[in-house]
Amino acid sequence: AMLVGQLVLVERLTQLAMLDLRNRMFRKTLQREMAHFGDGHSSHLMHRISSDVTCAFNGVNVLCGRMVLEPLKMVVCLIGAAYFCWRLLLVSLLVAPLAAYIMVRLSKSLRKANKRAMEEMSSLYTLLTETLTNIQTVKAFGMERHERRRYHQSGKNYFLRAMRIMFFIALGRGSGEFMGMTIICLAIMSGSYLVLHHEAKIFGISIMGQPLEYSSLLAFFALLAGVSDPARKMSEVMGQMQRGVAAADRVFEILDGESKIIDPPHPIALKNLRPELVFDRVSFQYSTGQPVLHDVELRVPFGQAVAIVGPNGCGKTTLLNLLPRFYDVSSGSVRLDGIDVRDLRVKELRRTIGLVAQQATLFDDTVLNNIRYGSPGATQAEVVAASEKAYAHRFITERLDKG
Repeated sequence: AMLVGQLVLVERLTQLAMLDLRNRMFRKTLQREMAHFGDGHSSHLMHRISSDVTCAFNGVNVLCGRMVLEPLKMVVCLIGAAYFCWRLLLVSLLVAPLAAYIMVRLSKSLRKANKRAMEEMSSLYTLLTETLTNIQTVKAFGMERHERRRYHQSGKNYFLRAMRIMFFIALGRGSGEFMGMTIICLAIMSGSYLVLHHEAKIFGISIMGQPLEYSSLLAFFALLAGVSDPARKMSEVMGQMQRGVAAADRVFEILDGESKIIDPPHPIALKNLRPELVFDRVSFQYSTGQPVLHDVELRVPFGQAVAIVGPNGCGKTTLLNLLPRFYDVSSGSVRLDGIDVRDLRVKELRRTIGLVAQQATLFDDTVLNNIRYGSPGATQAEVVAASEKAYAHRFITERLDKG
C-alpha cells in the first residue's frame, strides 16, 4: 500500500508540475517579440514545450522517487555499519572518493551529451516542419530525395549523440559495479583477517579496541551489502537524471528570457479616436545588421487611404510592422496623434489597428469563431451582419471597377 501510494503521489506531483510549467512556457512564448519567431525558432519552441518539459519532469520523478529514498537507505546502512566498527568501515570505503570523482565527471559529460542530443532533436523537428509545410515546393521541384538525405543525416547525427549518451551511462554503471565489488572485497579481506587471527590491528593500525566477533562481522557485511544496492539503483538512473537536468536548462532559457517589446513604465492613453499617423525619420535593421529602412518620412492624415508599393524586399511589410510594434524602430519614431507608439500600452495600441495579413489563416475551430477572431465577445448576429456588409461592399466595389 505504501509503494502504491508513493508511486501515485509522485506521479501526481510530476503531472501537475508539468501542466503548470507548460502553461507558463506557453504564456512566456506568446509574450515574446516577433523577431523571436522570425529566426526559425518555432519548431525549437514546440520541441521544448513538449519533449523537453517531459524529460525535465522525468528527472523530477526520478529525484522524488529514487534519488531521495535510496540515499536515505544508504545513510541508515552506513550508520549501522559504523556502529559495529567505524574504522573498518573507513578501510572498506577507501575507494569511495575515487568513485565519487568518477561519477561527478561522468555526470558532467552526460549533461553536455544530453543537451547536444536535444539540440539535434530540435533540428530534426525543424527539418520535418519545414519539409511538410513546404511539401508543394518540394514536390514541384522533385526534391524528395534531397529532403530524405537531409532528414537521414540529421537522424544519424542524433543517433551518434544517443550512442555517446549510452556509452557514458554504461561506463557509469560499470564503474559503480566495479567500485562496489572493490568495497565489498576490502571489507571481506580486512574483516576476515581480524576475525581469523583474533587481531584488532591491520598493518600496525588499530582498527578495534578488541577482536571482532563472527556475529558482528556478519552483521557488518549485511549492512555494507545494504549500501551497495541503493548505490547500484542510483547509478542506473543517473543518465535519466542528467537528461532531466539538461532539459531543465533548456526550459528555463525560455522562462528566463525577456521580450524586447514591452509596455513603457508610464504609458500614455490615446484619447483622440481620429489620430494622424506620422513616420518621422524612421530607420530600421534586423538582428543581422543589414539596414532595411533609412530616414523614412511619411505623414498620413486620418481618413486618407495610402498604398505603399514597390519591388519585393524593399521594406513595405517591415514599415507597416513598425506601427503595431511587431518590431521597434532603430532610430526615429512612429507617432499617432503626436504620441510615440512606444509610449502607448502595447495591447491598447494593437486594439486600435485592424490587420489583414498577406497569408490567409484558419484556426482549427468553427467558421464562426474564425470570422470573429480578435473579437470573441461578438455575437453570431453581429458576425453575420458584418460579413454581409463586407460582402456587399466587395460586390459594389467590383462592379464599380468594371464600369
